[in-house]
Amino acid sequence: MFSGIVSHTSEIQDIKKNKDYWKLCIKSPNKFNSKLSKGASVSVNGVCLTYTGESKKYLTFDVINETLKITNLSKLRKGSVVNLERSLKFSSEIGGHLMSGHIQTTSKVIQIKRSHDTGMIKFSIGSKHKDCWNLCIKLPNKFNSKLFKGASVSVNGVCLTYTGESKKYLTFDVINETLKITNLSKLRKGSVVNLERSLKFSSEIGGHLMSGHIQTTSKVIQIKRSHDTAMIKFSIDSKHKDYITEKGYVGINGCSLTISKKNKANFYVNLIPETLKMTNLSKLRVGSLVNLELDQNTVTIVDTVKNMLAKKS
Repeated sequence: MFSGIVSHTSEIQDIKKNKDYWKLCIKSPNKFNSKLSKGASVSVNGVCLTYTGESKKYLTFDVINETLKITNLSKLRKGSVVNLERSLKFSSEIGGHLMSGHIQTTSKVIQIKRSHDTGMIKFSIGSKHKDCWNLCIKLPNKFNSKLFKGASVSVNGVCLTYTGESKKYLTFDVINETLKITNLSKLRKGSVVNLERSLKFSSEIGGHLMSGHIQTTSKVIQIKRSHDTAMIKFSIDSKHKDYITEKGYVGINGCSLTISKKNKANFYVNLIPETLKMTNLSKLRVGSLVNLELDQNTVTIVDTVKNMLAKKS
């Protein structure tokens, strides 16, 4: 999310042209990259790009062909001057469930114990609760630093409340309703999940605002890989298809992604090398089930228009 107020300009230092994407190297203006984390969003000539963090002196980005086709970035040359803006920050502390859709890390499921009943699902470490599942997820390095009991964490895009039952693992309670509409029930030992902590005071809003409330799931229909990039085709049911718009946002397993195109029953997203490296989307196969969070602004607008038209008729 950006304000449209350009904070700096800078020159293109180098461009490496690969078959499916360009790698841009831009001189970093003074202090521009201060506390700019790998995976952060930066506006370059108004185009939202993901910072790959390959250099401390320069700003580096991967730009896929789809972006090059519809923007002026394809016209850039060494020495070209570009406008730069970092994503907006919050000016007050955020409560409740709010994520940016920029995955911070991934981790593996270590152990799952299932009980026979279908009541509350318990994400914990080998504890023997009646009517519970026991799921053990590795704790990534420093991920739980100052992570307090009751904090929100996005697991594959699902907003869960941290119960703080262990210092070595992440523990959560998950009700059946969540399991029915998400892919958490499909997790197995060794499954890789995307993780993101909720936004905090002064956090940059990298992708688009996400709540972690999954509306539905979607199946992978087709994957086209080319070198370090991928284009993935997903299914979309008739109930939710009106909320999928070209160049709009969608959350897939917690990743904030741009919809490149759609048809009646499917939509497509293009993945840059950085996204494939940082998330579990590189593990997807045809038939894989992903969590889908629709852009709430789009949902509100579409539903409002539908209601207005229904009243007129």
